[in-house]
Amino acid sequence: MATPRGRRRRPAIVAALAVAALSLALTGCAGAPGAPAGPPPSGAVDNRERPLSPSATLPRRGGARRGGGFSLAPAADAGSFDAPGTPPRPSGFEVGSLPERVTAPGTASKPVRLEIPAIGVSTPLLRLGLEPDGGMEVPGDFGWAGWFAEGPAPGQVGPSVIAGHVDSKTGPAVFYRLRDLRPGDPVLVERADGSRLRFLVERARGYPKTTFPTQDVFGPVPAAELRLITCGGEFDRARGATGTTWWCSPGWTSDDLGVGGTGTGRRGSRPWRRLRGAVVALLVLGLVFFLGGGWFYSGEIRDGALASKPPGPPELQTEVLAVGDGSITLARDPGSPPELTTEGTWGLRWADGYGRVGAIRGLDPDRVERAFTRLEGTAPRAGERTAVEGYAWPADPALAAGKPAREVSYPSPLGPAPAWLVEGRRDIWVILVHGYNAPRTETLRMLGTVARQGFPALAINYRNDPGAPENPDGLRHWGETEWRDLEAATRYALDRGAAGVVLAGYSMGGAVVTSFLLESPLAGRVRGVVLDAPALDLGEVVDHGAEDRDLPVLGTPVPPALTEVAKGIAGVRYDLDWGRLDYVDRAGGLAAPTLVFHQSGDPTVPVAISEALAAARPDLVTLERFGGDGHVQSWNVDRPRYERAVRAFLDRVAPARAA
Repeated sequence: MATPRGRRRRPAIVAALAVAALSLALTGCAGAPGAPAGPPPSGAVDNRERPLSPSATLPRRGGARRGGGFSLAPAADAGSFDAPGTPPRPSGFEVGSLPERVTAPGTASKPVRLEIPAIGVSTPLLRLGLEPDGGMEVPGDFGWAGWFAEGPAPGQVGPSVIAGHVDSKTGPAVFYRLRDLRPGDPVLVERADGSRLRFLVERARGYPKTTFPTQDVFGPVPAAELRLITCGGEFDRARGATGTTWWCSPGWTSDDLGVGGTGTGRRGSRPWRRLRGAVVALLVLGLVFFLGGGWFYSGEIRDGALASKPPGPPELQTEVLAVGDGSITLARDPGSPPELTTEGTWGLRWADGYGRVGAIRGLDPDRVERAFTRLEGTAPRAGERTAVEGYAWPADPALAAGKPAREVSYPSPLGPAPAWLVEGRRDIWVILVHGYNAPRTETLRMLGTVARQGFPALAINYRNDPGAPENPDGLRHWGETEWRDLEAATRYALDRGAAGVVLAGYSMGGAVVTSFLLESPLAGRVRGVVLDAPALDLGEVVDHGAEDRDLPVLGTPVPPALTEVAKGIAGVRYDLDWGRLDYVDRAGGLAAPTLVFHQSGDPTVPVAISEALAAARPDLVTLERFGGDGHVQSWNVDRPRYERAVRAFLDRVAPARAA
């Protein structure tokens, strides 16, 4: 899209990274002072039709550019150009004593054509040398420009000079409209080998011919530079063109030059064009890949980590082969859940009941026999389908606690929310918080332990859970909003006589608990915290999950850069502050003793998060690391050890009062 005049052009990133900085100079070119001139023809163009004020400033595209803007110095006497074919021949441009030449490294093709689209110039380039008197030759044709071959060729290190006439006694010449150039206008030089160099006008300055800046125009410079020289001022019918000598020194940017600014890049070269086209195509593809892929995977983050989905029963897929006295034999195949053949304590669900499987008594390629206890319902039958799961209890808090339990409602900020309450004799309540889209049943493994110790236990549902109010956006926010519901549940306990609370959180529930500790004024009433596989850094959880994902079609792993883009887009789309969701980074604000359980091979929440928490707060955190590769299944793989650790921790942070 063209940049309108009056607005400053912003350089492209590639141009900003260019190594060299070329400048384009416009200076007066005319015959030597005092050169004879023939009589003016009747059809001569008079420059006074477009007079130039001695101190005028030409318009610019915007604010001042580095190196100065277009300006004209006061006019002074200038030499003249004679019309072609009118003796004497146009005399050389007076350059005085040329400074020491700059040797341009490498070879460069000679320039053959100059194009300045902004002012309609398209001219072949003549070869200009030195006059016998030491002046630079000027083009013998007023319609052509010429290249000063005694200096560097355009693109070589050093000042390349191209000269042209402004007008003649018969009309405008090739550089007549040079005065109309504005900063940013392109100047193109085509070379004999087909390559093309592109410069952008930066500035122009006027100088009296009597003080022509020979050193500035022809002197050594450390980069490849281009200057255009011509003359300006009033046209004297008796002497020809007279007046101001201009010098315009534009900076340039070019995507056509090679590294180092030596002008070796070749726009006209097919390999270079192919390479540049390939680079542009790759950049476009990269942009599409990262923005399109980032948008797609930000939706995946929503679906996999933010969307609220009511928990449902697992699929019944494992066939019962036989049921014996205290044992059950189940079919196994490559698609069986890993819990089926993992030692420990697991729940077993079937259509009309619930039970628990324990020690493995026999293992064959197609079956496994395990210890079995029926907890509720009718016994399973051979041929019936079952599901092995980690909860290990049916949705019955009284069964897990071994004592009565009841459904209660606490006043969350969004409305009434349900909870299970088990009464106890102690004055410290334990409030249990389940994880992402999990049922309250997840907390029953710990509830049984705390209830047997005499602690009142409250297992809560919170916003977006079944029976609880919905968050305004319907999404899970990993503690950023849910902590207010936990605060309401804590106040519910305190209002009913609790002297303090112990908070227990599973997975995302750990984030809810930690956010409460950092945000709530009731955090000081917390005696201790128990966390099981706590998701205390959602960004790390997303990164961990992405490592196991493959790109569609390509089948290659999702690159970390794409994951970062997706997280950034998700942050904007779903109002996520990834920094605030890194609770490990905020651990300095914690004050309560904390017991953490985590399995070393957790596939959902990496154990590194809990290790980082323990390293950040060794004064508060005790990390119990368990083997296995499950998520929130430390209790399942070693129930006795887990329950011993919980009992010891509770007795330490909330000891029983003496009778």
